[in-house]
Amino acid sequence: MSDAVTQSARGVLKQYDAFSHALFEKSGGAYFILDDQGEIVMVNGEAASLTGYSPRDLSTGMFQDILSTGMESIFRDHHDRVFSGNTSSLDYKLCLRTCEGEIREMVITESRIPDSPHAILAAWPAGEGRQLHDSLTLQMTIFQQFLANSPLATCMIDTKGRVTFINEGFEKLFDYRLPEMKHLGLAVLYPENRKVSESRHLQAVLAGKTVLVEADRRHKNNTLIPVSLMGYPLVIGGENLGGVFVYRDISERKAYEAELSRQALHDTLTQLPNRALFMERLDYFLNRCHRNPSTRVAAFMIDLDRFKLINDGLGHLAGDALLVRIARRLESSLRPMDTVARLGGDEFGVILDDYADKQDVVRIAKRVLREISRPLMLGSQEVYSGASMGIVFVDREYSRSEDILRDADIAMYRAKSLGRGRFKVFSKNMHDNAVEAMSLETDIRQGIANKEFFVAYQPIISLESGEITGVEALARWNHPTKGAVPPTRFIPIAEESGLIVPLGKTILTQACRDMVAWNKLASDKAPLLLSVNMSPRQFFQPDLVDSVSYILAKTGMPPDCLKIEITESVILDNAKDVLDKLETFKKMGIRFSIDDFGTGYSSMGYLQKFPVDQLKIDLSFVRDMHMNRDNLEIVRAIIRLAHSLRLNVVAEGVEQSVHKDLLSSMKCDFGQGYFFSRPVSAENMQVLLEERD
Repeated sequence: MSDAVTQSARGVLKQYDAFSHALFEKSGGAYFILDDQGEIVMVNGEAASLTGYSPRDLSTGMFQDILSTGMESIFRDHHDRVFSGNTSSLDYKLCLRTCEGEIREMVITESRIPDSPHAILAAWPAGEGRQLHDSLTLQMTIFQQFLANSPLATCMIDTKGRVTFINEGFEKLFDYRLPEMKHLGLAVLYPENRKVSESRHLQAVLAGKTVLVEADRRHKNNTLIPVSLMGYPLVIGGENLGGVFVYRDISERKAYEAELSRQALHDTLTQLPNRALFMERLDYFLNRCHRNPSTRVAAFMIDLDRFKLINDGLGHLAGDALLVRIARRLESSLRPMDTVARLGGDEFGVILDDYADKQDVVRIAKRVLREISRPLMLGSQEVYSGASMGIVFVDREYSRSEDILRDADIAMYRAKSLGRGRFKVFSKNMHDNAVEAMSLETDIRQGIANKEFFVAYQPIISLESGEITGVEALARWNHPTKGAVPPTRFIPIAEESGLIVPLGKTILTQACRDMVAWNKLASDKAPLLLSVNMSPRQFFQPDLVDSVSYILAKTGMPPDCLKIEITESVILDNAKDVLDKLETFKKMGIRFSIDDFGTGYSSMGYLQKFPVDQLKIDLSFVRDMHMNRDNLEIVRAIIRLAHSLRLNVVAEGVEQSVHKDLLSSMKCDFGQGYFFSRPVSAENMQVLLEERD
């Protein structure tokens, strides 16, 4: 047999490596599949018979293990050359050692499997190599039988691209029979809109190339089937006889991949697009704005207002149910062409495509907020959520979608700061304020480290005796370059950034030191009470009790001289945690006051349940009560309520004598405000205390 024919025979075996298992068992030769190190990956039954080892034993070892002494270097030399890429197939001789120790001289043909990290090694006993050409017809017959019985859809074509053979697997996959395929040709499988482009695979195979792609092929009923397609030329004796196409149905894999992709780009709870897909779509619309300036796109950032309260109060399952219900309401209040996404937590994003005008966007925003604010039932509990929204009109000034989302977020927080259930449209000054806030946050951090913050004190006066009975400690900041920074400017930033915690510790420590000194100077009088306001961020610190205890011990401050002021929202945000902390502090002797009473979600129940000592009437009711009868009656009602519960009352905002007189007539216990004193430094506070002596 000529070298060309021998090489072609090997080429045929190599090209059909996809069918290696079935072909191995039917071919009559001993075959081994090896990796580049010589590890045996697969063998056929003939290889096991030849060596005396079981297929299992062979497939867990190295090919070198069955070589006789001195053969390993010969094998390694040829094996490395096969994997070097310089040659695709080599013939050589080796001596194998059977499991019984018998040495057998073998003729070896080793070939690299195309597009694979493996090689196929065929072994025949010496003297039988000349018979290889006699088995070619048998091999092809076996191969034809294999094709006919293979579950893979297979067809053969001649040199003109005409179908000459299809197997049963092909008939099952596409529902065509051989006479139909001979008449219609492979083009009948191509998608209608890709007939020209898909024909390139046929031309490539006829040109002697191997094709391995994933594509869609058309069933007889016109549905498209995703397939893995392998096509390669059929060359024997150097002559091109046509080609073979093998199709494997990958519908299940594609469906699985599509589901994985969907899960990667969608929120698992609400099934809405997630942040990644939202940003991808925002990128698309931004690019469209740059291509077409007339494009009208707006982006919303939506944050639920009372989600934490509902989530903590009713449990996480109720919180999840709320998010799902809100997601459905958002979808129903927007058009199918708009994008609704869950960005994380209780934040949602919306992209409005092709709105009519800016007033149209405002109308949509109001409708969305109205839908979210409608009450809904979670189990047997009726709840109200509401939301805050930031709006950005996308234009060519934006170069990154991240900046759009940033500005929508800034506008949303601005809306939230103005009260719940609002929306704000982003403006440039909002960004400037945000940048300034970032700079101020850095300054606050440095200011705490550099001891730039100090305590100012405002006296609390007994309206019955006129005596100073206590002081409220207030944080003040003397910036090294900006001078006095108003608390209304730095406190919200400190709260949002978490810097309020170290700042609060600094203020409490200094205030306790001052209070201990003042009470020592006036040991013959009733000790002053120190009132310190604590924000939610401070109060919910896990180490709050330990931190306060440490400061009291460090400064020598008696716990019963300290009064902590918290707002109603602190209590309602996490009632159980608050109750536990209040009771712990109460056992230490620390007192509690509800600050800004009447401005939050007032509930008579918590006044009875929680160990509160005092109500503090918000200054918004006090300042104009002499001109506003409604406010006057609110103040009167709070005082009566407090006294009925055996609580004392402090009125803030006492700025005129008429305020003092009205409060005294209503038996209010204490007053605080500019009428008595503005907040003063520790030195000036000491002067005021000395004057009372």
